[in-house]
Amino acid sequence: MRKFKAGVTILAQIHPKANKWDYTLSGEWKESEKTYTKGTLFHASKGEAHSPYVAKAEVVSLTFFDGPLTIMNAC
Repeated sequence: MRKFKAGVTILAQIHPKANKWDYTLSGEWKESEKTYTKGTLFHASKGEAHSPYVAKAEVVSLTFFDGPLTIMNAC
């Protein structure tokens, strides 16, 4: 589980060894041009660049990876 305060930005990244899912429990955040709110699911395929994330309101999310957590800068 992760929690981000409003205004937090997570830079663009790649997870080369795992697919990633974020289920939003509360709050609002934006990734690229899509807004995620309570009950929505985000998915990034293994090796796919994603983000930046911007928390529009405090966000609580459940994050799941189906492999080792590795993070590479996508910038």
